[in-house]
Amino acid sequence: MDCKYFGECGSCTIYEVDYNYELMEKKKKVLSLLSPFGVKNLEVFNANESHYRARAEFRVWHNDNGANYAMGRADRKGAITIDECPKVITAIVKRMKPLLEAINISQNLKSKLFSIEFLATTTDECLITMIYHKKLDEVWQQEAKELEQKLQSYIMGRSRKQKVILSQEFVTEKLFIDNQEYIYRHYESGFTQPNPTVNIKMIEWAIKQAKTIGYGDFLESYCGLGNFTI
Repeated sequence: MDCKYFGECGSCTIYEVDYNYELMEKKKKVLSLLSPFGVKNLEVFNANESHYRARAEFRVWHNDNGANYAMGRADRKGAITIDECPKVITAIVKRMKPLLEAINISQNLKSKLFSIEFLATTTDECLITMIYHKKLDEVWQQEAKELEQKLQSYIMGRSRKQKVILSQEFVTEKLFIDNQEYIYRHYESGFTQPNPTVNIKMIEWAIKQAKTIGYGDFLESYCGLGNFTI
């Protein structure tokens, strides 16, 4: 993955080495931590090197150019404004720019907006949560509804003691697991595995382990809205 903000944006801290090298180094580190328990090897599953994350949170930074996406700086000294993020999946990428453009031509959408959260799927569904330091009125709802239709997404508004759901508060993910399609409903603010490709591999691994036993109960200790309950 390549990003023009490497070294400045604090979201990515490891970027100067090859992905596979990084993965093997992480494996070595985990093995060293588990060695006192007799663990000698690990199954390691790789991910996509870019456009792998289906959930993202961005600050909104206001300056003379209007509202901007922002992340914490790598040196922890304030924030850096950004106009792209190669970590997020296509369903988010395609909506980031037109969303911000619409916000910047509407004082109602832009005023006191301080954070934007995306929750997306591999099937191009996207839920956008806009978080404000103000009460959201009917005018905001009307403009946000028009924007929702323009972006072909779902939009929610949040403020102190207020949650405005314009259409729905979830997206529906479809994952092809162990030669079968499974449907997951991911809710806003819920815990979900943010990497769909790795999620498939995780569940297939869990199925494989369960089949080696074939009886008893299966404890889902890493659930995420029933992630392993299939």
